[in-house]
Amino acid sequence: DIRWEETRKFEVAIELGFIDDRILLESSWYRNKTSNQLVDYNMPYTTGFSSLFLNFPATVENTGLEFSLKTNNVKNAFFQWSTFFNLSLPKNKLVAFDGIEETPYATTYKVGEPLSIQYLYTWDGVNPDTGEHQLKDITGDGLIDENDRKFMSPIGTKFHGGLQNEITYKNFNLSFLVQVSNAMNFGHLSTSPPGGRRNEERGVLKRWKNPGDQTDVAKFNGAGFDETYNKVLISDHNVKNVLFARLKTLTVSYSLPVNLLNKIHAKKASIFLQGQNLFTITNNYDMVLDPETMNSLPQLRMWNFGIQLKL
Repeated sequence: DIRWEETRKFEVAIELGFIDDRILLESSWYRNKTSNQLVDYNMPYTTGFSSLFLNFPATVENTGLEFSLKTNNVKNAFFQWSTFFNLSLPKNKLVAFDGIEETPYATTYKVGEPLSIQYLYTWDGVNPDTGEHQLKDITGDGLIDENDRKFMSPIGTKFHGGLQNEITYKNFNLSFLVQVSNAMNFGHLSTSPPGGRRNEERGVLKRWKNPGDQTDVAKFNGAGFDETYNKVLISDHNVKNVLFARLKTLTVSYSLPVNLLNKIHAKKASIFLQGQNLFTITNNYDMVLDPETMNSLPQLRMWNFGIQLKL
């Protein structure tokens, strides 16, 4: 009963060159439709199995736009400057899944929506009188339970790209890469209520303290079990739009001139200084997670100094 996965691909691209190819522009649009994916299909535990290896009864569509621009801004005997820019806008959605309502995936995917759609509670702010989180009662039955969750807030990358420049003046060379990204990310809240015996992110400094305080950070409840907070973790309050630009790499080098190379009997020699993850600009400075990896450990900032010698 197992069949090969099927993928249908369609792509249109254009490449343009201007001013004797000093300006090069490339752009493409693609659409890939995939069905019959071979996966471990989740099964109800009442069947005696947690999953079964078979074809996924769904059709997934991936589309996207990609751009790249390369320019030779200045080029002469002493000074050269070139720029490269690229941008990608990926999207995906579940096109079809017959009978999804009767499967274990009914609260995981929704036809017509991105695969990263989330099944969440709706956060209704912090009560200014009590300092506690509030969630919307969608059904109006006076209870906050699974029936009050709905599909919303798909996570994933909206766009990502980079800007790279390379500048050469005589024997000096400078190159740097700026990485940019915009994504909806899930999971920036601490997995347990703030107030326990541990370090906290600086955002808790604006927590609720007195009746009437207007804030989005609830009061400290200690490190014990908090049913409401556990539901807040799977609410739209735990999804953020993260935009950042990061100086990913920076390299400065100097190549020795020919007269010095002859004295040391070398064909090529250079001195370089290279840095990685030097600084980041983001709209979420209060986040405890790294905006690129969504990991609690930040990207390492590194400096390398070296000499390259070819005899």
